[in-house]
Amino acid sequence: MKRLSAIVLLFMAWTLYARPACAYTLLSPDSWPGYLNPRTWPTPLNPHNWPFTLVPVPEIETDPNSGQTYGVLAAMLFTDKQGEINNILAPDIINNSTLGPGGTFRYLGYPSSDEQYYVIAGFEQKIARHVDLDYAIGRTHQGALSFNAHFFFERDPTKRFETARGARVSDDAVAKMVSALESAGVIFVDENGEGPGVRLRKAK
Repeated sequence: MKRLSAIVLLFMAWTLYARPACAYTLLSPDSWPGYLNPRTWPTPLNPHNWPFTLVPVPEIETDPNSGQTYGVLAAMLFTDKQGEINNILAPDIINNSTLGPGGTFRYLGYPSSDEQYYVIAGFEQKIARHVDLDYAIGRTHQGALSFNAHFFFERDPTKRFETARGARVSDDAVAKMVSALESAGVIFVDENGEGPGVRLRKAK
């Protein structure tokens, strides 16, 4: 009986003097303890003082032709006085197992429901380049006139094999393309006096 009473008293004392538990949530940095909490950081580093909301997005992609791609995109959302998003800055940094490291700059503007524009430009170490520009006004068609301008440029890393100057692709890329075609039923015929050729494998 005395042992039971002692246990009850200890439990009551622990209940009265124990500090309240803290719950930490991965998606809520303000709940993180100590210096991990952004509210304890210097003013310039405190996300609450930034003029935008930062949303980091991981990028992971697997493609049988272009290989593996991984990176991170930092989406910065700017809002107006009404709390509506009017600008988005979203650059990213990536690395591709075939094309190497690269990145893309993205800026999207929404001055009003009637007007919008964007600027997108990116590159990768090996060949790949792209630029995409667009501007549109009069999108709601409430006025007499509307205008849209668009510019697009792309340098595709896939080269044509039948060019007179020869292919500029790596031997490894050529081997992969040949293997893919042969798996699909294409048979490459060697030189036999009339030039090389191809034919389709007979269906089984």
